[in-house]
Amino acid sequence: MEDDVLKRFMKYTEKSNIHRSGLVRAHNRRNLSVMLIASAVAVGTYVLSIYAISRDRHLDESFDRLPDYQPGKY
Repeated sequence: MEDDVLKRFMKYTEKSNIHRSGLVRAHNRRNLSVMLIASAVAVGTYVLSIYAISRDRHLDESFDRLPDYQPGKY
């Protein structure tokens, strides 16, 4: 009787551990994909800013100016 209870406990514990490990792996994959996307965005932003500086186009100049007003256009 006691041996059956122990075997049953081990069976359900193993099943629970397998399920939990699957959830942890899925969570880690999701975190990895978010980290990779964030890194790609950071690298892309850095490359674009280096490109803009090399072309002598600084962001502060373009954002500080307002477009010319043309009365009939808007």
